[in-house]
Amino acid sequence: MYSTAVCAAYISQQASRTSAKTAGAMSLRRPDTPHISAIPCVPRAIGCRKKSAGWRLSRVRAVDRDEMAHLRSKRAAEQPGHSGPPVCSASHRMSSRTGRQLRGTTLATFRGPSRCRSTRAHRRISVMRVACASTSVASRRTGPPWPLPNCTRSSLMMHAARRTLAVAVLSAVAIGGHAFASDTPVPKLDAGMVTALERDLGMTQAQYLASVDAERQLPDVETSAKRIYGDSYAGTWIEHDAAGNARVLVATSARGLKQLSAVDGAQTRQVTYSLYQLDQAVQALDLSSNSRIARRLDGVQSWGVDLPNNRVVITLSPGAGRAEAVLEFLARSDVDTGLLHFEESDLVPTPLINIYGGIQYNTCSIGFPVTRGATKGFVTAGHCGGAGTTVRIGGTTVGSFQASNYPGSDAAWATVRSQDTLIGRVWQHSGSTTTPVVGSTETAVGSAICRSGYRTGWRCGTITRTNVSVNYGDGSVNGLRESNACAGQGDSGGAWISTAGHGQGVTSGGAIGTDGTNCGVAQSQRRTWYQRLTPMLSSYGVNLVTN
Repeated sequence: MYSTAVCAAYISQQASRTSAKTAGAMSLRRPDTPHISAIPCVPRAIGCRKKSAGWRLSRVRAVDRDEMAHLRSKRAAEQPGHSGPPVCSASHRMSSRTGRQLRGTTLATFRGPSRCRSTRAHRRISVMRVACASTSVASRRTGPPWPLPNCTRSSLMMHAARRTLAVAVLSAVAIGGHAFASDTPVPKLDAGMVTALERDLGMTQAQYLASVDAERQLPDVETSAKRIYGDSYAGTWIEHDAAGNARVLVATSARGLKQLSAVDGAQTRQVTYSLYQLDQAVQALDLSSNSRIARRLDGVQSWGVDLPNNRVVITLSPGAGRAEAVLEFLARSDVDTGLLHFEESDLVPTPLINIYGGIQYNTCSIGFPVTRGATKGFVTAGHCGGAGTTVRIGGTTVGSFQASNYPGSDAAWATVRSQDTLIGRVWQHSGSTTTPVVGSTETAVGSAICRSGYRTGWRCGTITRTNVSVNYGDGSVNGLRESNACAGQGDSGGAWISTAGHGQGVTSGGAIGTDGTNCGVAQSQRRTWYQRLTPMLSSYGVNLVTN
């Protein structure tokens, strides 16, 4: 048996004989896992047998010293002077999530967290089927075609990869774990945000920091969960326990998955409907709403996905006289009523009509400063003005709306003058206190979120629903997110930002009372909607100004 140093030397020697592209692929170490041994090696106990014009490689398997000696003797006999490659010792087995085909080379390379592991926990070798490349060059050789051939994906190999990935993902959802922590830096403690979260949500400073940590894990956890569960993926969100501690939850509609029982302490829920089914139901309701050309859709205020409860919630205005319109609305959609839940509200959805995110312009509030090339501007709500609408701040004309969409969506972007200064911060409406904007990564249902607008100022709440459609009377707006943060007329277009400092969207509207706000409504009954930021940036081709 050869030492790991010999293994490393052999791989280094082979890499130097290949192209720069192939040699570059030989790096088997991920920068985010420095504690794992990164010594390259080749699979242990590999034997080739001649077949037709080429060679075929047998299964990778564990063998004893005698068989290894026999294999090396056979190779030496078939190719005098060539003793074959060194083989890694038993304590350094190769693990690989996926193999990668490389055209024009037979060098074995691996993608992902492939490495020789030197721990007892990884002594088992995955069984992979690999085949020697049947090239004209290989067929003319008198011995085994070293270097090793490409590793192709096998069902066993992919099954092991999915199982390993599931364990990693679902074990990392506990807040203390950092296996999936993103590279987003933790923002400095925002005193103004801590104060607002304590006032509006009763959240302590420690809970605020835990919420930020949970938000940082969300993108990677969500991506991995979607890859594991596929069509049965049913959403990712943040949940707070009775003590206010945050944790990430993943749901799936799949049945009998081994991952669910195999992961100790994983925050996973098995539900009835997948996220795809819920979103399709909302889309069907949207189409039903848009098909009502003859008369307005009366009695139905909004509809959207409630992830934690795995359902679509439809909010209705009270009164039996509107039952006919509601029944027609549902009949046209042909949605499975099993996934629907109905609520009533006396409050009426209203667009909140009446450089820093949250400051006033015209009768609305600025969302986020953006640029498109050398042009400066900001994003805001579409119902605040159509294309060409003049923008005035403090009585001074500074620009105009370049594009506006309403209804359907509720988005717009407007330009300002070249001499105006864009600042990637959101005003907290308390002196000069602001919150820096660090990016636009979306957070999940259950996350704490704050918003800024000139009418009600700086307010915080949590995200309660996604993919919400709202009937404003003059048309429906789709794809909104719902929160229990309060707002009022004049806050429209204002900025929504996560506790981690990522821009989330701009205020669209809310179910408000006679005073023009919903701040006096119980938080459990409060509904305020915002247009998501990332689709706006993409649609208008603008770049977010960060701090």
